[in-house]
Amino acid sequence: MQASFQILPSTLEKQLVYIKKNIYLHKNGIVSESMEAKGIRYSLNYGVSIPDLKQLADTLQHDALLAQRLWDENIRETKLLATLLFPTEMMNEEKATTWLKDIHNIELAEQTARNLFSKSPDAASIASNWCQSTNSWQCSIGFMTAAYCVGTLAFNIRSIIDQQTFISSKQDTYEIYWAIALYLKKQGASDLTSANEVLVRIIPFKDSSLMHERYIFEEVSTELQYRFEI
Repeated sequence: MQASFQILPSTLEKQLVYIKKNIYLHKNGIVSESMEAKGIRYSLNYGVSIPDLKQLADTLQHDALLAQRLWDENIRETKLLATLLFPTEMMNEEKATTWLKDIHNIELAEQTARNLFSKSPDAASIASNWCQSTNSWQCSIGFMTAAYCVGTLAFNIRSIIDQQTFISSKQDTYEIYWAIALYLKKQGASDLTSANEVLVRIIPFKDSSLMHERYIFEEVSTELQYRFEI
């Protein structure tokens, strides 16, 4: 954000007013309308960019109570700020399940998985358990969480998630196959050996009769081939 920020007020209620004021001052109607047109919908969306929200977050306390109050607001920007401000060490799988109920679009799902769930002490459990869920958002967030902590996952946990990619890829649900593609791209991005292992695994998707499996193949193969000049 271009404007400088004042000293954060001491009381919670005043902090919420301060935050909402700064969000409003940096609103972008064009961005919010574009997101709406793309199907990324919130009860209220001011169109503030992610980099601007991160800059605002840098002026705020990492406090569970403040973050929960922000999450409970029906505003895109406060929910995204909550994912940046909730102390990661306090986010367990039970708490994550309560937040899951408020996630209904790709942006919020990815940002929550990236900023918070993947850094939780329960990240491995969230990733491996949730990716097997019949709830589409829980399943997709499981894969997104795995994507952003893939380098820290134990071999047996990664094996569970890898196996689940072939099961969940059969579902014609955008957030699920998008999340699977993200997970496979992140898994293959660490080095050339990993990239080749992922590319070999997804060969069956290349000529699949299912559009979503072909989507996964194209997204992942293009990314990894470009990255490593394969």
